[in-house]
Amino acid sequence: MIAAFTVTPYERPVVLAGGPRGGWHLRLEDAFGRVGFGDAAPWPGFGPTVSDVSGDLSALSARVRDGATPGAALFAGYPAVVVHAVSLALADLESQRRGLPLSALYGAVPVLGARAGAFEGRGVCQDRSLRRLHRRLGHHRR
Repeated sequence: MIAAFTVTPYERPVVLAGGPRGGWHLRLEDAFGRVGFGDAAPWPGFGPTVSDVSGDLSALSARVRDGATPGAALFAGYPAVVVHAVSLALADLESQRRGLPLSALYGAVPVLGARAGAFEGRGVCQDRSLRRLHRRLGHHRR
């Protein structure tokens, strides 16, 4: 159960066509004090603007806080960037509740357990990418 949420604007100095990149950080806190984070950063020119997102983000977060069950029915009608932020924060909380890395909720753990050569026929490039991912996530083969 979500006890509180905070929506905070940010702006990054990375300059893109049209100006710096902005967005909203979402912070969900559950009844046990765990905190999950999400991010809504609409891409300029595609979908809602940064200023359009805060109201929807707050409204959807409030519905989740008030006990609405996350799913297609709840998310219907909200922009994808808002759904992404809320679902990411909820997944962050769920991974903490289970004592797992967030990547495990997205199916990365079985892939990380794959042996070298599991992608035979798809080129050396994927094997290198898999090894690089293993190193970055701290899953070195023994």
